[in-house]
Amino acid sequence: MAGLGIRASLRVYWSLIALLSLTACSALQLEEPTVARSAGGADRPCARAVDLLERRETLSLDGRQLKAYAEACVARGDRPQLGWALLGRAEQYLGDRSASTVALNAALKADPDAGPGIWFAPILALDARATLFAAKGDPIGALNEIDVASGLLVRFTGVRYPELFSRLLSERAAYLALAGEEARAAADFERALLISRSAEQRFNVMRRAGWVELASGRFARAYRRLTQAYDRAPAVPQKLQNALRIYAAEAQGLDPETAERGLRRRLESGKLDLDLYPGLIIRFLLGEIDGETLRQRAREESRLNPAATKAQLDYYLGLRSLLAGETRQARAAFERVVESEVVALPEYFFARGALDRL
Repeated sequence: MAGLGIRASLRVYWSLIALLSLTACSALQLEEPTVARSAGGADRPCARAVDLLERRETLSLDGRQLKAYAEACVARGDRPQLGWALLGRAEQYLGDRSASTVALNAALKADPDAGPGIWFAPILALDARATLFAAKGDPIGALNEIDVASGLLVRFTGVRYPELFSRLLSERAAYLALAGEEARAAADFERALLISRSAEQRFNVMRRAGWVELASGRFARAYRRLTQAYDRAPAVPQKLQNALRIYAAEAQGLDPETAERGLRRRLESGKLDLDLYPGLIIRFLLGEIDGETLRQRAREESRLNPAATKAQLDYYLGLRSLLAGETRQARAAFERVVESEVVALPEYFFARGALDRL
């Protein structure tokens, strides 16, 4: 499937979308239909699962609810492959890589020609399986999955889903960067930005570019990418998350004092509420609360994804230890993040990179 035909189609598609982005896209009525509608309507568990997955951040997404919808989607019988793909992604939020692999392999038995919305199942499954390859240190395997997913998107939808293609392309860029192909990665990130038609997707592309630089230890580049994304964050939780990751890049690339001053400036200019998660982590990094208080307050946040929250807390506890010269404690905290197997969380990859550098 990942042969020359698909790669040639991708080159043509990138060129076409770039041309359309520079001309009158609206005149061509490239209105992007919702994937949830393709999944069968708002009354179906499949559509509810897709909507939940598309609209929530990792930390606020309830992996248990997503899993329940996905299992109902499988049981319903008319779109079982889509249900398996959603279940595979849900298991990544819950920290079960083995179960995720089983579900995603089941999803890839789908025939995209089988009916409306079915084309999305193998694309979602390949996208999620790419995350698993990257999580075990195989960015080339991840690239192959994304290339096949992008080829299927071109084949079955043409130019109807530019935002989805932009997302796949930005993920491809991230895996290229992890593989050391920095020039090609930069070019793909630029293409992903060009294709994007919404401010939110452009924000997602820019922050993903920053994430991969942070995971790779290129802290100055991570800082530049993440600060570019900061003002484009669509809501307060995303601003707080981005502020955290800017701090992580600046503290490791320069020094903790400079990073703390920068963090305080952003908080003052943005009037951000630190009583909201992940504002609690920022208060911890600024020395306003201790680690135990941080854990207790996070446990009280019922709307959070518990597995992802614990993994993120462990990363920043480890970062604090690392900056204080406490290497043993930092290593233990980063190892807990990796052992969590919450591969949908950027801090999972930040922790892997930090362990490689210790």
